[in-house]
Amino acid sequence: MIDLNLKYLKMKNKYLTALDLFSGAGGFSEGLAQAGIRSLVAQELHPQPALTHVFNHPGTVGVVGDIRSLDPKVIVDLLQKHHGVKTVDLIVGGPPCQGFSTAGKKNKDDPRNTLFDNYCDLVAAIRPKALVLENVPGFKKMYSGQMYEAAKERLSELGYTLSDRILNALDFGVPQRRRRFVMVGVRSDLNLNFDWPQATHENPELPGNDLFSSGLERFVSVEDALSDLAFLEPGMEAHRHLLEATSAYQIERRGSGMLFNHLASKHREKAVETFRQIREGSTINSVPEGSKSAKVTMARLDRKHISNTVLALPDDLIHYQHDRIPTVREMARLQSFDDDYVFVGKRTSGFIDRKHDVPQYTQ
Repeated sequence: MIDLNLKYLKMKNKYLTALDLFSGAGGFSEGLAQAGIRSLVAQELHPQPALTHVFNHPGTVGVVGDIRSLDPKVIVDLLQKHHGVKTVDLIVGGPPCQGFSTAGKKNKDDPRNTLFDNYCDLVAAIRPKALVLENVPGFKKMYSGQMYEAAKERLSELGYTLSDRILNALDFGVPQRRRRFVMVGVRSDLNLNFDWPQATHENPELPGNDLFSSGLERFVSVEDALSDLAFLEPGMEAHRHLLEATSAYQIERRGSGMLFNHLASKHREKAVETFRQIREGSTINSVPEGSKSAKVTMARLDRKHISNTVLALPDDLIHYQHDRIPTVREMARLQSFDDDYVFVGKRTSGFIDRKHDVPQYTQ
């Protein structure tokens, strides 16, 4: 999605390089890799997603721990020791967003709100040619824009020309609603122009967005994303594709042809009864009071439309065809991960364990 005049940036016979902060299971690095950019070092607070990241990107050095306790010199030393360089072309990162999210508690004093300061410290130490800062849309306006303005001021002082937008993943062929704040900075001394990407796919939720008049590709529906994986009944597991791909999106996601993390949960009868009463495209609000569970955000996927935003809890979504939650692989498909991207660690965790575990579903 990002074109920074790569011919100018790219050194002869070398690939572009990146540092991935708050890296999670490696989604950002995976996108960069598909664009020809290699993440040399990735920092992540939790060990389980960090292990997933380096398993899928074996050339990346993983750093596990709180970025607030991380001396930027450690990153510089790792770059030098393992890759023979002291800088990278690009720094990317999405600091945790609970303090800005409309789904969170909106606590202005949440210590995670200032993690962008640590991001900026590493920008100052590394001096990359470009940077990408990603967060929830609320980052720009929450608390009267104080955090946003502080981030802009700090990065501008470090010598970066900045621009930002709210982007929606469905505009670029991802089968889910996912609006994100994205800030791009280019080092001012390089005199590079940055052009924001134009939408490639229609947005079915915008009035008057007509596929035939817009020249855009048709949006990717849930069925386009998942129908070739929908053969699993609850309790079943598969390690190979049993159905033919029926969409370009499915063909792209199959990658090397390997299939991982496709195990369907077998639920208690009470949960199954609740699932049965949620119509396709409806939420748990449509279930009679006596049959509801404690969940308040559960929704059944609509095969003909875009998915709701994929969140960290597995039982927020119900499969459109089966009375079960999606598999880890199906959730990953909705996020546009290829089928050979392996998620390691526990598949799921109980409520108490989630305080310290980051299972596959959360990743």
